[in-house]
Amino acid sequence: MNGKHEFFTPIDIHKLIFRIGEVSKICNVSARQLRYWDQKGFIASKRHGESSSRVYDFPSLLRIGSIKGYLDDGYTLKAAVKMTNDKQETIRNIHRFLTHAVYGVERIDGRPMINLGYFDQAKTSYLYGYLTEDEETVYRVVPINDAK
Repeated sequence: MNGKHEFFTPIDIHKLIFRIGEVSKICNVSARQLRYWDQKGFIASKRHGESSSRVYDFPSLLRIGSIKGYLDDGYTLKAAVKMTNDKQETIRNIHRFLTHAVYGVERIDGRPMINLGYFDQAKTSYLYGYLTEDEETVYRVVPINDAK
C-alpha cells in the first residue's frame, strides 16, 4: 500500500466553463454583483473568445454559490468571502487526506468497509471504517490474514 488511489478517472473540472449569465441564473447572483466581486478579487473570471466576455470554471461556480449562501444567511460580503476561503481550505485538506488515506472499499462480514490502510508500522493489520444504519462511525482493526 502506497496511498493515492483513484476510484474513477477524474475529469478536469476547470474545463467546465459557464458564461456570466449562466452563473447568474445558477447562483441567483446578478451579473452586476459578479462583475463587482470579480473587480474586488473575491472571485476570478476568465476571458473567453474574441468578445472577452466573462466566463467561470466549476470551482469558481462553487465559490460563488458559497459566498451567496453566506450572504443569504446575513453575513457581510467580507465575512462571506472569509468563510468561503476557510471552507475551501478545509475541503482541500480533507481531499488531500482522503486521496492518500483511502485504499478502497471491501466487503467484510457482509458489510462494505472503507480500507484506511495499515493500522500499525509493522503492517500486520488494516484499519477499516464504516457507518452504521444510524450514521454512527465505527472503526475496526483487522489482521491482514483475516482481511478480504
